[in-house]
Amino acid sequence: MNIGVNIRQHWRYLTKILAHPLVKRRRLATLLTVSWWKLNQWLFHLPVVVQLTPEAKIICPPSSAYGSYIVYAHFPEFAEMQLAYHYLDTDDVFIDVGSYPGDFALLAASKITRGKVIAVEPNPQSRQLIKDNIALNGWQRRIKLVDQAVGQAVGRHGWVSGGPAETNRLAAVAPTTTVATTTTTTTSTAVETTTVDALLHAQKLSRVDFIKIDVEGAEGLVFAGAKQALRYHRLKVVLFEVNLGMKRYGLTVDDTVGPLLGYRYRLYQFDADGKLVQLPKKLPTVTTTTNWLAVSADMVGHPRLKPFVAG
Repeated sequence: MNIGVNIRQHWRYLTKILAHPLVKRRRLATLLTVSWWKLNQWLFHLPVVVQLTPEAKIICPPSSAYGSYIVYAHFPEFAEMQLAYHYLDTDDVFIDVGSYPGDFALLAASKITRGKVIAVEPNPQSRQLIKDNIALNGWQRRIKLVDQAVGQAVGRHGWVSGGPAETNRLAAVAPTTTVATTTTTTTSTAVETTTVDALLHAQKLSRVDFIKIDVEGAEGLVFAGAKQALRYHRLKVVLFEVNLGMKRYGLTVDDTVGPLLGYRYRLYQFDADGKLVQLPKKLPTVTTTTNWLAVSADMVGHPRLKPFVAG
């Protein structure tokens, strides 16, 4: 039974990889890459350096599922990463909240040479990989790394780690608890937290042209701590994950996006062609993790965004 389930899961994963827009024309080469990478994960455990963009390289550890996808397809989240890469410009300000493994920050720094790129990552192990990726590209002055979590308040908060680095997150319970599961043991410690409003103040930013938020379901907490930035439309474009893990924080989709809608941001999702389609007032039911885009009222219809909007 379990063998059959595993085979189906692996087949769905492989099918997804082979359908990726950057893979369609090199499927045989990708199958060879998948075979080699799986062998490496099994026997050698060696990291690999991938050319993420023409300007940037990234180190992918064999322990990372997300890193594996970079090895296979370069842009795991194709539509989102294409948008960021082609939208960002030389003097922009970009913030990457939940930066591991640093792919979005590196992508942004590929385009932003005179503005600011800030990567926010509280987990020490994850942060070290981002540091290594920054050093690999010689971008110590181009990317600033902040060692805090972003939430709804400045202070300290429980931090859950022990599983895959890409799933580490703010705890929904008090710190210093240990939870055993069938596959791993996760431990909640405490990390320093900031808010978007406090971060903008500390970095002396009056605007952020693009912010990406991927915090495993705590996106609603991040928006709750961004009231001033949202009220005055200092965040121009917001790419955020809609993660079913929001339930662990007692949040719904409406709770998560409420602050955005309250300050007249317009919400979009990506269609099958990677174009932006405005979400209806009655938000769709979310059954799996996805990404949405929020655009400030003053940026709706802006020439910079028009090429990415359907129709």
